[in-house]
Amino acid sequence: MSVLGILILLASLVSYIWSRMRGQGGDNGRLIWAIIAGAVLAAPGVLFPLFLGLADMVANSMIAIWSATQCPPWFRPPTPELV
Repeated sequence: MSVLGILILLASLVSYIWSRMRGQGGDNGRLIWAIIAGAVLAAPGVLFPLFLGLADMVANSMIAIWSATQCPPWFRPPTPELV
């Protein structure tokens, strides 16, 4: 289904660009609906892995930054004991 979605996206974009080049103006409404249909069909195979990969990269970056700013246990100064 993702291949079909990408083919719909490419065909609609090529058709839109071709009609704009020929001076016929291009139909924006038809282009928008084709993009929506192509995105829905391409979502399971292309968009979900892309978004999950980006979310994973952001989360790993935040964890790495947080870990780098923490003081290692062997470097912490001793806490004074309350007597």
